[in-house]
Order: sequence, then C-alpha cells, then structure tokens
Amino acid sequence: MANCYKSKEKISLTMKKNVLLIQPKFFENFHIKPPIPLMYIAAVLENNGFNVTIIDTNIEKDYIKKITDYIKNKKPEYVGISVMIGLQIISAKLISQKIKKTNPQTNIVWGGPFPTCEYELVIKEPYVDIVVIGEGEDTFLELVKNKDKNLIKGIIYKNKNKIVLNTSREIIDINQLPPPAFHLVKMKKYQAAYVHMTRGCPFKCSFCHISSTGPFRGKTPEKMMEEVSLIIRNGFTKIDFRGEAQLCNKQIIETFCSLIRKNNLSLTWTSWAHVKYLKNKEYVRMLAANGLRQVLIGVESYSTEKRRELKKYFSNEELFQTLKNCKEAGIYAILIFIIGYPKQRKDDINKILDFADLIEKQYGFQSLISVYKNYPLTKLSKRHRKKNLEEWAYTPFFIKSINRAPKNINTLECISHSFHYKQIYEEINKSRASLMIKFLRFIATKRCKYRMWKFPVEIYLKKIKILGSVFIEKIKLI
Repeated sequence: MANCYKSKEKISLTMKKNVLLIQPKFFENFHIKPPIPLMYIAAVLENNGFNVTIIDTNIEKDYIKKITDYIKNKKPEYVGISVMIGLQIISAKLISQKIKKTNPQTNIVWGGPFPTCEYELVIKEPYVDIVVIGEGEDTFLELVKNKDKNLIKGIIYKNKNKIVLNTSREIIDINQLPPPAFHLVKMKKYQAAYVHMTRGCPFKCSFCHISSTGPFRGKTPEKMMEEVSLIIRNGFTKIDFRGEAQLCNKQIIETFCSLIRKNNLSLTWTSWAHVKYLKNKEYVRMLAANGLRQVLIGVESYSTEKRRELKKYFSNEELFQTLKNCKEAGIYAILIFIIGYPKQRKDDINKILDFADLIEKQYGFQSLISVYKNYPLTKLSKRHRKKNLEEWAYTPFFIKSINRAPKNINTLECISHSFHYKQIYEEINKSRASLMIKFLRFIATKRCKYRMWKFPVEIYLKKIKILGSVFIEKIKLI
C-alpha cells in the first residue's frame, strides 16, 4: 500500500480547509481517556495540510457552544463523529441534529465500531450523510480531499434520494500511520492514557466482534516506542496497552522492552493478555522487570469445557500457571468473566462466582464480572435487526430476558456492579474516598460475600442517574 499520509501536493491547496472531529458523551462513569482513534485521523489530515479541531464532549463543559461556534465561523465541509455501541449513540444523534440545524450544508460522517456494524441502519438517519465502514484514516482523508464518492472504498452514502454502498476497503499498514495528534487535545484533563499497539485479533471468541474488524496486525517496537515517548512527554508515566494479543509476539515485546531500558524510561504499563502468552515464567519476569504492573485476562468461565463453548481455548491448569507466574513476578492480574450469555444456566453463573472466589483466596487476584451484550458481528449473537438507533443505544442497560439465565437483568447487573466496586476501589485511600464510594463498596463487599443479589437498589439509582444525564443532554441540545 502506498503511503498516502504525507501529501506531495502543495499544502496551500488545502490549508484553508477546516475539519471538525467530535467524540460524543459516554454518559457512563468511565475513566475518560483521550480519543486516540480520532487523533490518528487528525494526524493524517494535518500531514495533508488540513486545519483540524478535536472536541471531546466528555471533558468540555461548554462543548455545545464550541461546536456551534465552529460550524458558524469555520464552516467545515465535513464533521467526523466517532460512535461506540451504547448511550454514546444518543449523544452523537443529538450533536448531529444540532449541527444540521446550525448549517444544513455540513456533511456529517459517522464512523467507529457501531456505524461499522450497523451502517445500513445509521445511513437512513436524516442527519447522517456518510458512514465510514472500518478503519477511517484513508477513507476520511479521501472524503475531505473531495475525491469522487463513487471511487472511495469503505463508505455508504446518500446520493440525492439513493443510498450507495461502495466496495470495502483494504486494511491499512498501521506502521505507516503518523503518531496520534496529542497536541489537539487537552491531555491534562484525562485521568489516564492508552495506546493501540495492535489492530484486529488472532482469536475467534464467539462473544467478541474484534476479530471481524480484520486480520491481526501489530506495530514494530520502534513504532511502539515513538508513541509511548509522546505520551510520556504529555505527562503520563502509566500507560494502558490495548489489545488482548498485545503480548503474543515475544520477539517484538522483548525488543520493545530493550528500548525501554535503552531510553532509560520510568514507565509502568498495563496490558490485556491471553493466558497462553504468560505461561513462560522467564517471559513474565522480563515483562515485570520492564514496567508491566497489571494484566487483564479474559477468563470468561470456570472450566475448560465452558470456555470451549465460547471459542476460548485454554485449560484451568494453564490459567493457574499463568496466575502463579504473575504473582511471583509482582504483576497484578484482574480476571474478566462473562455472565448472561445465551444458554448459560443459573448454576453456571454461581460456579463462575465460586471460581472467582477460589482464585482470590489462592492468588490474591480479584475479578470483574461482565454482563453479556448481544452486539452485532459476533458468532454468539442472535442476528436480529433493531428498528432504530435508540434500541441499540439502550441495549447495554436494559437487556431483555436471557435464555436460561436469570430473567431479571438487574440481578445480572447487580453481580457485575458489586464485583466492579469490590475490585476498583480496593486500593482507594479511604480518607480520600467519598462517603458514597465508601457506602457502595461496603454494600458490594457484602453482596459478593453472601451472594445477596435481591433488591439491587444501587442498580436502579445508577440507571436513574444515567437516564437523567441523557435527559439533561437532550434539553441542552434542543
């Protein structure tokens, strides 16, 4: 693939073109992190002479005014909005409607995980002009360069009264991408920083859609170091490496670790990891010696057989060896389990909780419990079409009955919420924690200990708070 990220044209030809990229609100209480995907696109556009602005609505209190002022004054031809599955869809919809009301001539482009999965549904919305399907760096660059839309791969768009779906785009070489445009966001406002060192996934877990986004690709050690160095320069010394297969290529990771030592970096990092990559004791020790302090491991279920149902292949013996290696090396492991997926029985859920308790007693590692979401493009999902964007937006919070699992979704959410609070706030300095946090952690600890999932008042309060935030957002954007 030709490297199109550095323009050979005279920059003056595109210097006056303004482009706005927006990250909508999440609403959930996530640790807000920089919009790295948008920052990659911004870097590509800047290398081609465009004036790019990124507005992250999660950290900008007056973002509505900033967006409308930008549309009125800068008059961008294109506005790109990155959208994930969940309540962020509602925020993206409201923002898009506001932009169209401010300037109907603005081309609104949706991209990201949700539009890629449900592009046929998204493009029907009157406020969406184009949907980018898959990776956006090349595609969005061709759009803002005003290339004939018929020739742009990886989009679906409106042509008068017709909807046109173009052919799919080839995957890109992520080592050719410029580093993210950190200078376009207010890094000091973020609680943590992360970096994507891989794309795609070599595994085929039936509950996950990542393997459908393309073949697994990793960055070179030198490319990894380039981006890590930029993050450190922006004031972060703890970095989250995204991608479960990040540690799979031992040679690349060993070279990366040697660069950490060579550059004398004071760096600690966390990473997702597959059990199979951490069975080697010497490899785990090497990772710990070079700053790896925490790993998140997708265990999913309590037995080899049950994991096999989810297309996850490793034994309990392999898991225990991995946990032993991590403990001896001083790496804290957080285990992730899934409850509520199709055909899972109530007894299976109880066994998962018992297994999580067993691991905590033997190794001192705690677990997070995730409620299965029927997202598109997964082998486990029931492929039913939803009627509108709102159904997709609220699905993660109001899931309907689950086959053979507890019918009350609030019970599942209560289990997940309790393990989350028990884990996340385990190391919080009690003198600094709010009374509400202390109370929620106390309740969570008791629920986990005695398996008390009835009357999940905190779940109702959580949903009321989230829906209240959504309602307020709607009022602001009217």
